[in-house]
Amino acid sequence: MKVDEAAIKSHILKADKGVNILLYGLPGTGKTEFVKMIAAELDRNLYEIASK
Repeated sequence: MKVDEAAIKSHILKADKGVNILLYGLPGTGKTEFVKMIAAELDRNLYEIASK
C-alpha cells in the first residue's frame, strides 16, 4: 500500500477536533513510530491506547 503523505498531513491539519486513524499490520512493522513521527512533524498531541 502506498502512503500519500501529503493527503495525511492535509487531513490532520484541517481537523479542528482531532483525527482518528486506524493502522493495522504485524507487530514490528513501524506503525507506532510512523504516528509518532507524524505527530512530531505536525506539532500535534498523540494519545496512545494500549490493547490487551
